[in-house]
Amino acid sequence: MKHIGKSYDKVDAKGILSGKPSYTGDFVPKDALIIKVLRSPHAQAKIKSIDTSKAKLIPGVEAIFTYEDVPNTRFTLAGQTYPEPSAYDALILDPVVRYVGDEVALVVAKDEATALKAMPLIKVEYEVQKPVLDLRTAIDHETVVHPEDDILNHIPVGQDYKRNICVSYHKRVGDIEGELAKCDYVVEGTYFDQATRQSAM
Repeated sequence: MKHIGKSYDKVDAKGILSGKPSYTGDFVPKDALIIKVLRSPHAQAKIKSIDTSKAKLIPGVEAIFTYEDVPNTRFTLAGQTYPEPSAYDALILDPVVRYVGDEVALVVAKDEATALKAMPLIKVEYEVQKPVLDLRTAIDHETVVHPEDDILNHIPVGQDYKRNICVSYHKRVGDIEGELAKCDYVVEGTYFDQATRQSAM
């Protein structure tokens, strides 16, 4: 209890603020290639076609990868310990984009300027869908966010992807209605908390 309510200096704060410690960018070899990501302008769409032929002609472009070039093996972006209860629903690159900024293609080039020059030459044809933007209307929405049949869950968590339900959990203990009936005042509401990531680093 002696530590509660007290402030402590971060051990490495002064060094980080001064810029003295080395960062990952300080160790990039001179001949390293640069990767830039072409991102989706749509909140929900299927990629109908991608033409990278003109972009590949730019001198200094080493490779361009689309969903057709990467393994079709799903993994999870969550970080709990194994067995991870979250869905294995992600691909390195997916033929479906699910938010503005979702990854569409990877441009590998000799430097950033070359990669940026090539990116606008990649022509993508999208089949735009109505996005799911509100969790209150997500269930049984006309757009199914993950219609795939190969999503894996190591632990059943009440998922039903065809209805846009990734987790469903209900628990009731005791006679709730009976206890509420004894109360002089009952306040009901729906509450949402902020998204948090306890291990962002």
